[in-house]
Amino acid sequence: MRVPTPEIVDYHEYRTLAEAFGPGAQLATQPTWKDWAAAIATGIGCGAVMAFVVGCAAGALIR
Repeated sequence: MRVPTPEIVDYHEYRTLAEAFGPGAQLATQPTWKDWAAAIATGIGCGAVMAFVVGCAAGALIR
């Protein structure tokens, strides 16, 4: 079902910071290996919690 809208929404994808914010743009601080490790650990933790929740829901449906 189409909904008429007065504006055109165009979402751009930026591949680099310079493309998004102009030449010379860079991060405030370069990420260290500890930052990467924390991000990866957070992702693994979220995945484990989601797997547990899905497992509990599947177990409840099977009973």
